[in-house]
Amino acid sequence: MIDPHQIIHIPHVLYHWRQVPGSTAISADQKDYAILAARAAIGGHLERLRLPLTSVEGHAPGNSALAVPHELDTSVSIIIPTRNGVDLLDDCLASIARHNPENIEVLVVDNDSDEEESLHYLAGVAEKYATLNVQVIAAPGSFNFSAINNLAAASAKGEILCFLNNDTEVMASAWLDRARGLLAMGEIGAVGARLIYPDHSIQHFGLVTGMYEHGVAGGVHLFENSHGYGYFSKHRMIGEFTAVTAACLFVRREDFESVGGFEPQLAVAYNDVDLCLKLRALGRRVLCDPSIQLVHKESKSRGHDVSPEKVARLDREALWMVERWGDRLVEDPYYSPNLSIRRPDFALAYPPRQPWPWDSHNGKPSVASGAIIRAPRFVSPGRKGDQGYLAICAILKNEAINILEWIAYHRAIGVEKFYLYDNNSTDHVKKLLGKLILQGIVDLIPWSINPGQVEAYDDFADRHRHGWTWAAFIDLDEFINPFGHESLVEWLEGFADASAIAIQWFNFGPNGNDVPPSGLLIEGYTTRLCDDHVMHGHVKTIVRMADYDRAQGPHSFHVRGKVVDEYGEEIDQSTNYALMQPKQHHAICINHYYTRSRQEWQSKIDRGLADHGPNSQTVRNPAWIEIYEREAIVADDRITKFAEATRRVLSDFNLPVGPQYSELHK
Repeated sequence: MIDPHQIIHIPHVLYHWRQVPGSTAISADQKDYAILAARAAIGGHLERLRLPLTSVEGHAPGNSALAVPHELDTSVSIIIPTRNGVDLLDDCLASIARHNPENIEVLVVDNDSDEEESLHYLAGVAEKYATLNVQVIAAPGSFNFSAINNLAAASAKGEILCFLNNDTEVMASAWLDRARGLLAMGEIGAVGARLIYPDHSIQHFGLVTGMYEHGVAGGVHLFENSHGYGYFSKHRMIGEFTAVTAACLFVRREDFESVGGFEPQLAVAYNDVDLCLKLRALGRRVLCDPSIQLVHKESKSRGHDVSPEKVARLDREALWMVERWGDRLVEDPYYSPNLSIRRPDFALAYPPRQPWPWDSHNGKPSVASGAIIRAPRFVSPGRKGDQGYLAICAILKNEAINILEWIAYHRAIGVEKFYLYDNNSTDHVKKLLGKLILQGIVDLIPWSINPGQVEAYDDFADRHRHGWTWAAFIDLDEFINPFGHESLVEWLEGFADASAIAIQWFNFGPNGNDVPPSGLLIEGYTTRLCDDHVMHGHVKTIVRMADYDRAQGPHSFHVRGKVVDEYGEEIDQSTNYALMQPKQHHAICINHYYTRSRQEWQSKIDRGLADHGPNSQTVRNPAWIEIYEREAIVADDRITKFAEATRRVLSDFNLPVGPQYSELHK
């Protein structure tokens, strides 16, 4: 017999099925003989393995489901951590009592309840629910989900452990029989449930590794209608996942003890993912069963807890998972590499994460210029109050050398987050940014499209317009310099009626540097071209994201409203305003460190232009650096007023000051 771990998925379209009028191939329910044959094949397989399961009609057309034909009497210990909140706990226990509980015990683990009502309730709960064999176990001390559940598991008598949140209610009468039947298969190590919100949208049906900003794991099917079919009816069928949530998780006690239980280092996050990965390392499989259904009263609109302490804890626990499991988190074997790891709705990854099989010359997918299809917008259920104020979107290629200072500087003047589209970098930028990525300050998005700058800007807007009030669209050699204010945020407060603001450059020269100077870049380059130099007519734009329409180019945008300059004077956006008459700047400019050192200039020439295709005839003139050396004679160190604040940001994140060398000429 083939081991399930020997089965792999080929992530490419290998077969097309032509549909013609009258064909039985048009609908899944048109071939009854095929459906019945499939059901019989599954049933025969279960019989040969002598499993207490049968194959029956499924919840979606053409699919089969598994039924437990007779009750098993395997003992189950249900472990429910709690602290105060007796209304939730009582609803949970009442729902268990309503659904035929036999041969079970319930261990209520009290983590320092201190409300009089709660203490009174816990003292009498065993008598109130006598059929549940309730015991109350004290688990004093700071909250640690792993330690609390491990403590209770050590006292449990059941052959099966069920870890259950106190804010859940059981909806399926056969939920325990389902778990008993599935865990009767020795290869099954854990069984999870389908959890729904009170409004019948899905809160959980399986976890996928590598998802979202920390790259550890996250849920799919989120907020889908539980009465609908969703993505290929997957949430209606029993399925295998890498992990399931411990809000309702069944596991054999023997297996739980074999892997050492929950990891105490993971006090709040990812402990269920770690447990499932350990079970899989034993050769066990992890299932999620839609017939084990519960209501989970976790608030759908609560958003993320962004208190500094909890953010720091989440970052620590995510880092612990990355260090422990490494590459096992990168590609989930039960999730197509053609799908996005940043969205819960099975959207196609954009740009693609998977190279096309016919384009293997460079290992990257190829997208023809002008053939970009904008990714569908996914609007999160976040509240308006969750909106950030100021972000930066940029495209980069092999610009690791100054990226830490560039981020720290802009953090110092008020930027909250950076969305960086990586255009095939070969330097060490991902490693440098690892700490900032884990903390959610940076999103590093693979972006193989060339040219791809305008497409990156539009992609950012499609995905994040509802998350930010303002976003600046600049390059890694550009530093927004609000020299007349204490921060960029303070300066933006004067533009309540603007939809976009165009800010002009000041271009700085190499200052005689053949190699990158030590220390801060903003202190190492302090001479620029004269005020009225033609190059100073170029602009970059900060856009109010609610009014974003589309990018005209790297410099200019179409918006639903007014584009203004730094003085509030309206600009005609029907023309490409990328280059205007240079103006005097009294409060703000963009310091454009175009050439920097001769070594960096050569690297910039080698990597090409992000807004031009690989066969473009437009190139940088190698002689420009000498022109800049000769003509950049105006002293300007106004940006250094933010130098100490930049150093503090670097220090706060334990990041180095100065250039971070890599392979500059790649």
